[in-house]
Amino acid sequence: MGIIEDMRTSPDFARGQADADADIQAGILGQRAYGKLAPWWEDAARLLKVRYGIKSEIVGSCITEMAVAAAADGYNERMAEEVLVRFGSDVVAATWREVERKVKKRGAGYTRSDEPGDARERRCSSS
Repeated sequence: MGIIEDMRTSPDFARGQADADADIQAGILGQRAYGKLAPWWEDAARLLKVRYGIKSEIVGSCITEMAVAAAADGYNERMAEEVLVRFGSDVVAATWREVERKVKKRGAGYTRSDEPGDARERRCSSS
């Protein structure tokens, strides 16, 4: 089995899906991130929150335990299903594509305002 298959069959993946179901029942939409984040992660997170009410949470850093990654992937998979039901399309992927295009023109941080956002930027050193 490969890493992806190991993660999908992990009890942590199922736990992530259950966490997502609980959030959905509570009226919360979200996504969880781990690993080295794109420089424009905060921009995308801010737009997802403002436009669609989708909160973004960082659950791991550059090196993340497989249990944490599996739970995040299970959570994100279940949330992706709910996003499709509520919005009729993958607004998360569309927002990421939009932000990437705009960042190439304007630079990361173009969505920042004077007020702090819900998302926190965490960068990994490239050593």
